[in-house]
Amino acid sequence: MKNSSIQEIIQKNIKVLLQFIDENAKVILLDKSKDDQNQVFWVKIESKEPAILIGQKGSNLRALQHLVSVISRRKIQEKSRIIRIILDVNDYRLNRLEFLKRVAIMNYKKAVQTKHLVVLKPMTAYDRRVIHLTLAPKEEVKTESLGEEPNRRVVIRPKKKNT
Repeated sequence: MKNSSIQEIIQKNIKVLLQFIDENAKVILLDKSKDDQNQVFWVKIESKEPAILIGQKGSNLRALQHLVSVISRRKIQEKSRIIRIILDVNDYRLNRLEFLKRVAIMNYKKAVQTKHLVVLKPMTAYDRRVIHLTLAPKEEVKTESLGEEPNRRVVIRPKKKNT
């Protein structure tokens, strides 16, 4: 199936779902794919009432993204491709990503300066992943997730120096 057909299916599915939530929302679909086997479609939704689409801590956005992904994959029916759809409303995900990176760096510095572990507040799996990936290149600390959902959190541990 051609990319243009896949994009049309995704866009149509989003518009069908949005007509019940925010029929005036504007949908912009961007193909962020690196190759034809692993395709990533970033969908920007512009809304005058983003709170309804985003929900508390992004819960509605995650649910909407899941629905769009399931419905679209069923209609596309290609087993050889991995198709990932990411929804963003009024740059919520983009802003959240930047915020999480700042939180990671701020707490990384705190852990290194105090030489004590830093325990972050409970986060979603996606948010924890951003923290882990942001701090992965930092050799002075190690990160791990502890606890049970929904109270799972990231712990930033300073590494002991070998003397």
